[in-house]
Amino acid sequence: MSTHEQTPEELRKQIDATRRELGATVEQLAAKTAIKARLHDRVEHVKDDLKRPVLAAAVAGAAILLVIGWTQLRRTGS
Repeated sequence: MSTHEQTPEELRKQIDATRRELGATVEQLAAKTAIKARLHDRVEHVKDDLKRPVLAAAVAGAAILLVIGWTQLRRTGS
């Protein structure tokens, strides 16, 4: 603090600045401690990443089964 007495206006400005800093700090802490929300976001991201290869594998598997089935039908029909 300075050696001179602060005016009420200076005190108000200092209090307002401190409130803004405190508010920003609280918001940052809240974001860091929102573990459940962060975990949920991460799980959704991983699910999206896994859907693509699983879908491709399912389509490939179905195609293979169709080819095998068609081949078996041709053998038994001849």
